Amino acid sequence: MLGFYAYKDIEKLEKFMSGKPIAEQEIGFALLHEMVAYAETSMSRRKFILHYFGEEFDDVNGPGADMDDNARNPKPKKKPKASRIATESHSRHSTTISFQ
Repeated sequence: MLGFYAYKDIEKLEKFMSGKPIAEQEIGFALLHEMVAYAETSMSRRKFILHYFGEEFDDVNGPGADMDDNARNPKPKKKPKASRIATESHSRHSTTISFQ
């Protein structure tokens, strides 16, 4: 569960990790970006976390599906511009997670 989340927290953690050895930085950044993805996802958080651990979850009929904050209060869907997506995806150095 995330109690509070602000992007400034991520910036502080990235700065803190910059003094670590390269191998630790790579692992730390990957984990940090996964946490950001979890915090900012619009999909079922339960499905997101179970997928992380290699499990499947039916976010419509599965047990507890109605207890998810994103299921109860879905974020409005935006139609992204293709050029913006391409630019953003190339400018980030984060892990991409896709779900079917």
